[in-house]
Formats: sequence, structure tokens, C-alpha cells
Amino acid sequence: LFQHFPELTVDFPWFGVMSLDHHRLTADHARYIAAIVNTNPEVNTISCNFSHIGDAGLETLCEQILFEDDEKNSADLHTLSMGACDLTDSSMSSIVNVLSRKESALKHIYLMGNKGISDTGAMQLASALTNNKTLDCIWMGLNSVTLTYQKECSRKTNG
Repeated sequence: LFQHFPELTVDFPWFGVMSLDHHRLTADHARYIAAIVNTNPEVNTISCNFSHIGDAGLETLCEQILFEDDEKNSADLHTLSMGACDLTDSSMSSIVNVLSRKESALKHIYLMGNKGISDTGAMQLASALTNNKTLDCIWMGLNSVTLTYQKECSRKTNG
């Protein structure tokens, strides 16, 4: 239902994991995901693996969910899973901005399988990890980040 008529699902109650893996989502779906999370504070995980959300969709999610001043919007969101979502180095700035905020409660970020993320994006991400106190795990395998930068990002997390 969400894939074809996302506007109808905004008013449904959502709890815990918002699993939208393999739903062929695009950047246009991101605003509906944000609306659902913002009206359902019980959602603690967004999982959109194997979709076409892309950089624009991730930016929308970060701006409309994770950057809102209203504390309830991001307080319970602990996991962001965006594996194989057509992300590139450009999307790392959105994640860096989220991780730089004191209010960020993100503990797990999955970015596996995004071939457009390279060492450049990993370096951006690693710089934000030095001041973040909530992130425990970040998964970056199966992309264009070399093992050296994967280890650097892993070393800078709290886990």
C-alpha cells in the first residue's frame, strides 16, 4: 500500500520498526515517511533498504525528521537503515548534520551497498563521529569506501 498510495498510510498507526525494504521507494516517498514518523513518536527505526530514495530523499528525511526543533521528532529514532538506496558522497553532509546535533539519538546507521559513497564521504562522516556521543554502530560495507576509511569510521564510533 505504501509504495503506491503513501498518502493513505500517513494516518495509520505505526510502531517500532518502519520497515519499507524492497518497496521501490523514490525520493518522493521521503516526505510521507517523515510525516509518519513525526506523527508516530513510537517509531524508532526507519528501514528503506533496496530502494531508490537517493540523496534527495535522505536529505528530506534528515530535514523533516531529524532536524526539526521539536524534540519528540528525533528523540526516539535510533536506527536509520539506508542500504542500497542509491546514496552518494553528497548525502553524507545530511548525515553529518544530524550527528552533529546534541539532540540526535541515532545509535545505528546502515549505509551498506551504496556504491556512490567513497572515501570522500567516509572522511566527512568520520569527522562528525569524533563529537557524537550516541552512535554505536555504522555499517559501510559493499560500497566504494576503502577498508582504511571503514576502519577509521568504526574507530571513531562509541561502540
